[in-house]
Amino acid sequence: MALISRDLMKVRPQQLGRIKVGGLGKLIKGKDGKPDWRAPIKYEHFVITSLTRGDDGNFVTDERIHAEVGDKPMELAGVLMYDKPEENFHSEMVQYKGRGASGKIWECDGVNATNLKTGKIGACLKAAGKECRCKPYARLHLQLDASPFTMGYHFFRTTSWESTNNIQTALEEIYARFGTCYHAPVKLICYPSEDQHEGKTSTSYKVGLVLAMREGEAAALIGEAQGYLEKARGRMQLLAAVTHEDLAVQDAADEGEIADEFFGPDDEEVHAEIVEAGLDAEDAPEGEDIEQDELEL
Repeated sequence: MALISRDLMKVRPQQLGRIKVGGLGKLIKGKDGKPDWRAPIKYEHFVITSLTRGDDGNFVTDERIHAEVGDKPMELAGVLMYDKPEENFHSEMVQYKGRGASGKIWECDGVNATNLKTGKIGACLKAAGKECRCKPYARLHLQLDASPFTMGYHFFRTTSWESTNNIQTALEEIYARFGTCYHAPVKLICYPSEDQHEGKTSTSYKVGLVLAMREGEAAALIGEAQGYLEKARGRMQLLAAVTHEDLAVQDAADEGEIADEFFGPDDEEVHAEIVEAGLDAEDAPEGEDIEQDELEL
């Protein structure tokens, strides 16, 4: 019996759930006709969820996985899915203008910035040492060892510079050492870090990525997988592209949640009004500098 042609169906890895270090707290009523929003809360450990929301609006904890990793895991073991760093980890800089029609208004790769309202492209202000309201926004997909399913993946979002740099650096180092990231055994780790802001010290939790075993053992495991990768490199690139598309669709569907949980309310159109990339950030209207990472995770 024949199968449905792949011309009609994309090969698509199964998304099983999310890896969270923060969520949505109580509902806060918007003032002066502005929309209501959910206050973000941060955790000091990982929470693995399904794709189903509970009555509180947060995604339901996956108790099967937590039975394996504990109630408050500080590390999660898994394997990387794809060949290159950028296929496993999608990082960019973005600015959100709250919920609704505005949504994401800027995106940037650290070189070129795109005003999504006008379509105009210019130089990245942050790279030029100027003030910018964009924040890093990155997504990692990982096949968790503790998942009851062999196939499929969970994804992790972050808007922290440190966590983004940690994960991106680790992936680049793995690729440089082994020639591929595919099937590399890794651990996602959560750790406390001291932050200095306006003379005050606080503790927040960051996320990093490390090899889950000694380099020689990892090399042997990755080497075993490379035979399959060489035969199926084109297919793997296709799968990576589809996963990237799925994350973009997920971002669009979760736009309100992302704005609340990672970016918070924003009453000023700061550099969305800076159409020409050559203008100094000081030319933009000043607004409250709201830093609501997940949260710094």
